[in-house]
Amino acid sequence: MFDRRSFNKLLGFGTLALALGGSLITAGCVLTPANVKSLINVLITSIENILKVATNAPWEAQLSAALVALQTAEMNWTSGGAVAIIDDALNTVTDVLAMIPLTALYSPLVDIVVAGIEAVLAVLPVGVALPKLRAAISNNPHHGRVVLNKTSLRHETPQGAYKAQWNNICKQIGLPQSEM
Repeated sequence: MFDRRSFNKLLGFGTLALALGGSLITAGCVLTPANVKSLINVLITSIENILKVATNAPWEAQLSAALVALQTAEMNWTSGGAVAIIDDALNTVTDVLAMIPLTALYSPLVDIVVAGIEAVLAVLPVGVALPKLRAAISNNPHHGRVVLNKTSLRHETPQGAYKAQWNNICKQIGLPQSEM
């Protein structure tokens, strides 16, 4: 018999396994293009918010172009395109984010975006190999600087937990205009 206690144990184990993988997704969440799209949309909003406060940065134009490429890739992928277009777009974003100095005021926000990209990688279909993006993430100086919040009763979706963490960091570093 599969009772509530067994379910909770299974749920706890699954959540732990996913947390170790750095995923935004919690146990029991079914992977669909809509789920991945939601995660990517949160990343898009994050990048837009970084661009709001990073005016005149030497990499601003490149990040803007990478953002447009990611938005286009997301639209093309959700209408039936190959996952490789998401890989290319996220790889471009990751490369630009690697240029942002760790000493920049908004660097903690970049750390969250990089962790978010890792989370998107974690939910892409298992059969998809994205070695170029995995290598770019691993070599990014913002990699591993932040652990994303898990979902909770207060933030029931991975996107809600991400946004809450983002907004908290914005307040801490004095950039309320970057909140979501």
